[in-house]
Amino acid sequence: MIASDTITNLLENKIVLIVPAGTDSALVKFEDIQNADSIALGDPASVPAGQYAEEALTSLGIWDKIQGKVSFGTNVTEVLNQVAAASADAGIVYATDAASMADQVTVIAEAPEGSLGKKVIYPVAVVKNTAHQEAAKNFVEFLKTDEAIAVFEAYGFTKGE
Repeated sequence: MIASDTITNLLENKIVLIVPAGTDSALVKFEDIQNADSIALGDPASVPAGQYAEEALTSLGIWDKIQGKVSFGTNVTEVLNQVAAASADAGIVYATDAASMADQVTVIAEAPEGSLGKKVIYPVAVVKNTAHQEAAKNFVEFLKTDEAIAVFEAYGFTKGE
């Protein structure tokens, strides 16, 4: 369905540990989530950010230790809102979600390098059978410019590899 020669790993998102803004949190690194009294996570059964959180916390040996403290949300926004309202002491969301509420949550740390099997990558490509092949290729090229990447970075993404 897509022109394979146009595939580009455009953007990367990170999984981050957040706390309510303005709180005097003792959490300083991602692994410190185990020290929080209450934790909000996306339900790994249906929420991709929750699946990433489970993967990272399992690889760090923390997943089983925190189960008694976790409230599972049905989506990332629910997790973000629980932390923003201080209904949870900490949570794990995408960096882009945290950036959307930077006045209400504070990012403590990103998931440590190697704690996820694969990075959270957002590719872009041209559809093979598009009626506007040249316009689509030009749009993909535009998305890779420094100007476009700067806009994505303002929303919490980083440039993909």
